[in-house]
Amino acid sequence: MCLQLADIYKTINLASGDEWYALRRNLSPTFTSGKLKGWTESMSKIADDTMDHLAKILPKSNDGEIEIRRLFQGNAANLSQCTVLNATGMVTANFDVK
Repeated sequence: MCLQLADIYKTINLASGDEWYALRRNLSPTFTSGKLKGWTESMSKIADDTMDHLAKILPKSNDGEIEIRRLFQGNAANLSQCTVLNATGMVTANFDVK
C-alpha cells in the first residue's frame, strides 16, 4: 500500500461525511473500552516515573525552569509503544536521552 501525500491530511478530526465514517470504522477496534482500561497501568507507571524524575531535576535547575519538550516527547513515544503496540511489559523511562 502506497501512502499518498493527501492521505496524511485525512485525520478523524478534519474529516467529514463518508470519509469520517471510514476513518472511525478503522480506528474503533484500536480504542475499545477494554483496551483503554488495560492501558491505565502503563500510563500510571509512566506518569509516576515522570513525577519522580521531575522531583530529582527541579532542585538542580538554577532558575526553576527545565526543558520539558523532550521529556513529553519521550513519554508520548513510550506510551505509544506500551499501548498501540501492546507492549505492556516494556514500560521504561529513559530520561537521559539528548
